Amino acid sequence: MTHLHRHRPTAAATLVRLGICAAVLAAGGAPEALGQPGPISPLTHYVGRPPGRSHGTAQRLVNANFGQKTDAQGFRWYIQSDGRVAQATSRSFGNGVYLIVNGNGFNSRTRMMTPGGTTYVLTGQAGPVQVQRRITFDLSAGVAWYVDTFTPPGGATNLAVELRVQFPQPALALVTDKGKPATALGKGECGVLAVQRQGPFSSAAFWLAGPNARLRPQVVRHGSSNFAFIYHLNVKAGQTVSLVTGVAQHQLVSPPPKGQLANLFKPFSPRKWLKDLPRALRKHILNLRGYGWGAWLEGGVGLITLQMLDLEPGPADLLALGEETRLHGAADWNRLTVTTRFGRKRIPRDQVLAVVGRGTLARRPCVFLRDGQVLAGDVEAHAFTFVTETGVRLDLEVAGLDRLVMAQAAREQGESPAGHRLLTLSDGNQLAVDPDESASLPVATPWGPREVPLARVKRLQPRQDEPGHLLTLTDGSRFTVFLEQTDLEVQTADFGPIRVPLAEVSGMAAGLPRSEGEADAGAEEILRPHVLLRGDAVLAGRIEAEAIRLASGRQMIPVPPGQVHVLRRTSDPDEGTGRARFEAELWDGALVAGRVLAHHFDVRSGDRLWKVPVEDVTEIVVPSPTVPQAMRDKIAALIRDLGHPDWRTREEAGKQLARVGPLARMQLEEAARHAADPEVRRRAKELLQAIE
Repeated sequence: MTHLHRHRPTAAATLVRLGICAAVLAAGGAPEALGQPGPISPLTHYVGRPPGRSHGTAQRLVNANFGQKTDAQGFRWYIQSDGRVAQATSRSFGNGVYLIVNGNGFNSRTRMMTPGGTTYVLTGQAGPVQVQRRITFDLSAGVAWYVDTFTPPGGATNLAVELRVQFPQPALALVTDKGKPATALGKGECGVLAVQRQGPFSSAAFWLAGPNARLRPQVVRHGSSNFAFIYHLNVKAGQTVSLVTGVAQHQLVSPPPKGQLANLFKPFSPRKWLKDLPRALRKHILNLRGYGWGAWLEGGVGLITLQMLDLEPGPADLLALGEETRLHGAADWNRLTVTTRFGRKRIPRDQVLAVVGRGTLARRPCVFLRDGQVLAGDVEAHAFTFVTETGVRLDLEVAGLDRLVMAQAAREQGESPAGHRLLTLSDGNQLAVDPDESASLPVATPWGPREVPLARVKRLQPRQDEPGHLLTLTDGSRFTVFLEQTDLEVQTADFGPIRVPLAEVSGMAAGLPRSEGEADAGAEEILRPHVLLRGDAVLAGRIEAEAIRLASGRQMIPVPPGQVHVLRRTSDPDEGTGRARFEAELWDGALVAGRVLAHHFDVRSGDRLWKVPVEDVTEIVVPSPTVPQAMRDKIAALIRDLGHPDWRTREEAGKQLARVGPLARMQLEEAARHAADPEVRRRAKELLQAIE
């Protein structure tokens, strides 16, 4: 029997937490380093990577002034102290990118900038919400980038974030970057073009979301010349979140054709500037999530997927050179090998999904395989060529290669070797490992240490907004864990047995997700009994007891666990009894409310019995009822009566089965499919429809 008590943090968990805090303090210890708005001092705050980092540059902040700026295309920008564009060339904006949160406009208290004025950092509030606006100008590309960061006070809350734009011209055309009318961004769409159709007024393009981002704004008109982009955010208690917006000016009198429209959005390239944002700020950005490339550059992603290259396989091989060049054709080589830290592997051409070289922003060259593996190290390709669809031949070298994605095949990335797990490491390798009986993952949970068999691991991924990893098991259980400070010994498919420090493990999965929804572990429906715990944790298992005893008034009511559909906590423990109040919804439609007369629940999860403290439980869910044999016999008799010669008996049987409801579902389904009497099949189907 395993006792599930809440102990003090284990040494491993403490080390992990201290390590994270120490890393932040070493980076400067500023509120900005945590991605949180706070008072900014010109003596201690920087833009870009903080001092001491090995890559990128850092610039000291000074007090801001808000003079005119002119980009390489000749467009002028006038930024105000709240970050909005008050005026631009040819009066393209009356007010642009004005920030409103839950109906409150943003007011800055602290206004800083880099010495050259290319980046502004404005800190203040919008109502009770702390806000930081970071505005960076890429004058050569003619783009202004906004990173707006929000920290609400108190507990979980919903934020309506509005970026309002006012144009002087009353007749506006709003289209997406795909040429569709702009009411909301659809999948694959990144932004909106606003065109003023009359007069010498400039138009503007707005970059609003990554092509694969889950969070997308609504586009709302306010009259004939005003419009807004509105994001709806669900923010957890203590959480900080950010949004990114890009703005560029253009001289247009009507929306261009679709091909030319795409060119207007080419200056928006998040990966050009994403690498220079503070690391903690990058991970809070919501409308880039799913964009992938920046997350991969960051390192420490849970799983490495092809979508992180921002290139989709097509009917031909695709060669990416820099930000804009995309060539379609056929790649070829005589021999492709990768020398990883674990050994050398020659890769057959039909197993290659993509090749990433040194001519990119990636940490090191690597090869993506069609079985989900990614091998990082020294990549060698002999007689490496690419022939475009127009017949142009290019001789390639991995040293200068950006990204090459091979043509679509019947077997795409994600089909890992049968039964294997994909183990993602911080150096960019993603290896197929054998989850044999002896292999286990040592973790520290809030309730003590556990050895988790690799065969039970469905997904291990870093938490987005807090330390630790989210571990999802094959039975639907999921909870936060900290990896112990030890080594992991596994058998790989290609390199034999290896030993790696758990500190280098970024993630693990039983194959790669095939959709964004599948990648979200919290979105999975659990079709077996389970217990919801504090902190969004889930323990799949059944309550093991004859009855759950509830004190309702002065009466003790024993509730059989098999009759419970949902047992939900409705209050915290009171000071007098120390017991929490619960509400039980039973499968027969009854409702029982009272205080649980126990200090823990016995939960059978797999082959282990866990003693779960009642105070940690928020909900117990039983998706399907346990029907006692006596009730099954009664239901069977009523189903037979559905075909009784007397219509009154048939009607009465139907009424009683309807009252039993979900308890009769399985037997009704059997009758609807296999009953010999057509009348029984018909009535069983009608009852099932009523139950649903």
